[in-house]
Amino acid sequence: MVVGPKLDSITGFDGLIGTEEEGRTKVDLAVMQDGETIINRPMADDLDLEIGDLLTLISPVGRSDHKVLDIVDPVGILGGTESTRASAMFPDESLQRLFGRDGYNMIEISVTGKEIVEFVTHDEEASKDVTKKLKLAFTNSDASEALFENLKTPFIRDALENKLAEQESAARGSDTDDPLSDLVKGLDQDSITDEFKIAAIDGGTQATIFEVAEASGDPDLAKSVFESLGALVEIKVDPIKNRSLQFAEMISSGIVVFFTIFGSFSIIVGLLLIFLVFVMLAASRTTEMGIARAIGTKRRHLVQMFTYEGLVYSLGASIVGTGLGILASMLLIQIMIRAFAESDDVTFFYSVTLRSIIVAFAAGFVLTALTVTISAYRVSKLNIVVAIRGLSEELVSDEVPSTFQRAKMVFKWIFGPLTFALDTWGMWRRGHGVTLRVVTFFVLLLIVPWISVLMIKVFKFFQPWLASGWPLLPVGLILAVSGLDPDKGVENFAYDSAALVALGVTLSIISTGLIVRRILAYRGYREEFQKRVSMSLIGLIMFVFYSLPFDALENLTGELNGGPEMFILSGVSLVAASVWVVMHNADVLVWIVNKIIGRWGSLRPVVKMAIAYPMSARLRTGLTLAMFSLVIFTMMIFAILINLGNVISDDPDKASGGFDIRGVIKPELPIDDPYAIIEGNGNDLSVSDFELITSQAKLRVEVRQAEADLVFKRARVRASDEDWLRNNQFEFTHWDPAYGQTSEEIWQSVANDPGLAVVSAGIIREEDGWGPPRGDNVFQITGIEPDEKGEISGVDITLRPPVGRRLRIDL
Repeated sequence: MVVGPKLDSITGFDGLIGTEEEGRTKVDLAVMQDGETIINRPMADDLDLEIGDLLTLISPVGRSDHKVLDIVDPVGILGGTESTRASAMFPDESLQRLFGRDGYNMIEISVTGKEIVEFVTHDEEASKDVTKKLKLAFTNSDASEALFENLKTPFIRDALENKLAEQESAARGSDTDDPLSDLVKGLDQDSITDEFKIAAIDGGTQATIFEVAEASGDPDLAKSVFESLGALVEIKVDPIKNRSLQFAEMISSGIVVFFTIFGSFSIIVGLLLIFLVFVMLAASRTTEMGIARAIGTKRRHLVQMFTYEGLVYSLGASIVGTGLGILASMLLIQIMIRAFAESDDVTFFYSVTLRSIIVAFAAGFVLTALTVTISAYRVSKLNIVVAIRGLSEELVSDEVPSTFQRAKMVFKWIFGPLTFALDTWGMWRRGHGVTLRVVTFFVLLLIVPWISVLMIKVFKFFQPWLASGWPLLPVGLILAVSGLDPDKGVENFAYDSAALVALGVTLSIISTGLIVRRILAYRGYREEFQKRVSMSLIGLIMFVFYSLPFDALENLTGELNGGPEMFILSGVSLVAASVWVVMHNADVLVWIVNKIIGRWGSLRPVVKMAIAYPMSARLRTGLTLAMFSLVIFTMMIFAILINLGNVISDDPDKASGGFDIRGVIKPELPIDDPYAIIEGNGNDLSVSDFELITSQAKLRVEVRQAEADLVFKRARVRASDEDWLRNNQFEFTHWDPAYGQTSEEIWQSVANDPGLAVVSAGIIREEDGWGPPRGDNVFQITGIEPDEKGEISGVDITLRPPVGRRLRIDL
């Protein structure tokens, strides 16, 4: 890419920095003269150029040599494009003379802002304000007036309002701005507003306007709307820095999601380990705690002892973990910088703030403290006699208050601080110490502690009934129904969420298992049998449910939206269900093992002894098994992801179609006969060196699907010659059997019939939240299931050249 700025007008763009090899100094662009050039590091690497070397530029007037004055980082005016990073700068007069062009095809504006890194400045709000003003300045007033009057037509206005209602229903809960909403609101005014103009310029809004205009059935009205839209924008304004920052944030968010997914399993394993450690600490102190309880220590004192001990551990671990995390993140950034050292498209900077340190410390401390508190509460329920004698762990069941007492406690905490203050006043009048209660009263005034206590009391009100299972069933069903696709669920109560459906089904499964246990208890079966049947039922059904393919239940739920949370939820649920089944059927597993090793009699007592101790402490064994399972599960996922690249390395023709080299021809320097160029290259190359040479052309077009789209949307077309069509080795995932049964037969049909086309798999796959958004005006085929590979019916599409070409302003 070559850039020819007017050197006396680049104030604000002259902050280019020399590369580390040439010295990190600011480069003076104004000293460049005819016959000289400044290039960026990607071009220097591609062409093996150094300062002082000559760069040969081939243009319509021939070859010309230019001396390299400086080599700079690929940023700013020499940042290149998203597809071509290599860039060189020449004086504007030099390029105008070499390419025979007058004037300029791009204007760049620098907005004053605060420095971000190395002379790069930015002010997002100022950039937005300038962008808005420029868009308004370069919007044709006459076209805006005509469009405003056309859109006020009753049919179009009603159609736009219906489209807006559909979008708002689909984007329920989203905080993103909606240009279509501003457009519809603008139609309520008597005259054109600035918000209406900005909304009308938006590409997605224009696609909607095209669609409703074509659906109006009035050719004259549709033509008038199209003409107004075509003349609306005189110069396109593109806020490239804001857009680039948004893209960078999206990429960084993707990286965060990736690490969060796998980090979540590590966090869960860590919490299980903490819980297990405190369970084992309690097991080693059972006699001590039993004696303490026997001489009058209350349960809350045991909870406090373990909690305070755990909080000290949590505080120290959080401090050490935060420090080690900072060091690990520095190391990780350095690894990623080195990994992408050869790429100029991605740049990583290390950034740690006080806020991120506090959040990391607080998250670690709170999660650890909660785990410790739960473990301490469990420890306090030990049976005193059993604990003193050091026998197997046995917990005491809490005395369940009556329904009236529980309701009274909930009612009391509805008025939280007030009733607490009255109780405190009463205790003070009776001569009790109330210092701690006064402090607690002021803490309750912070609202959050008050609400937390109230929620605990509400939970305790329902807790005795939860063991029977039936209260969970309606909750699970409501969650599952609320997550259904709007086409399958209840109107205005379907949020299209796979996570809600999964949580609802999980609660329903657990509820069913608990109900089965209650029925078995009513029939008089032993408690061990009740647990085995009910818990095995829960584990098996959960395992089967989370093992199903994503689309297995689409006939019932519709196509649901899911994100990374489903990976975590499914993985943890699968492991939990498996451990649940194993731990409640240990006797069965032991019997199976004994049958297998029965022929080796000497092994039977060894196996029984090896299994007896773990089974005597099922909780500890289950926690250990769950931790190992989660670790192995995570390692297996990593192994699968790492080996995905081996598919391409083992069979590269799947990715390349059997071709090895691709040469790209610039439009400014066309090659009519590549064979003649190769033969005229001297002795270095010959046509006989190549098995096959084919040609392709890549074009921007607008496309729509017959009977599905009324509006044309953006797409790219790759037109290939017959040699490429007949000799490529790409395999089809979906095909119409009318044109062949094998990939070779279908490619032959495409080569013989210019009315046939092949599309990439990405065009038939909807956005799933894992990749960058496509935008509303990007073409996509509907009606084909991407995961159901095989025979399909062909789809008719219509192509046309892009409408209009405009000058662009980049900010």
